[in-house]
Amino acid sequence: LNTSLGYRLVYPKFVLTPILGLYNLTNKEYNDNIRINTFGRRFFEPGPRLNFYLGLRFRWGRSGEGSI
Repeated sequence: LNTSLGYRLVYPKFVLTPILGLYNLTNKEYNDNIRINTFGRRFFEPGPRLNFYLGLRFRWGRSGEGSI
């Protein structure tokens, strides 16, 4: 379960959108990758636990007012 949140800041010549997102919101354990012909019997690679990201979207001009 993933989620993200953003807020659009409209200025006269550009639009800024700061974004915060969360991956693996339920902190569930899962296999991210399964290897064939592996060494040392390490066939499964665990996926990342709960983690987050921050971002900033920049758009020159005000043409994107109708979408985020």
